[in-house]
Amino acid sequence: MNAIVEKALDLWGLSGAAYDLVAARENAVFRVTYDGSTVALRLHRKGYRTDQELQSELHWMAAVATGGISVPSPIPATSGAMLQVVDGVQVDVLS
Repeated sequence: MNAIVEKALDLWGLSGAAYDLVAARENAVFRVTYDGSTVALRLHRKGYRTDQELQSELHWMAAVATGGISVPSPIPATSGAMLQVVDGVQVDVLS
């Protein structure tokens, strides 16, 4: 799992950031700390949701946050995509 996290951190421009597992339920959620900031990196359970379902969730969360409601906001990878697949695992990062 650490190899997937480290590959994902590279995709978000967070290489070398400190991370630790904070939840392992439906998703494995990691706290990532870099430059004094903290974000959540989610590794989604394989086969549980489609890419389209997760992209819809992330777009919805972004829209709600833009509307002024306090929710975690998706953070795009350096490519601009909010969802990446690393070694077959769907990954996203939230504020």
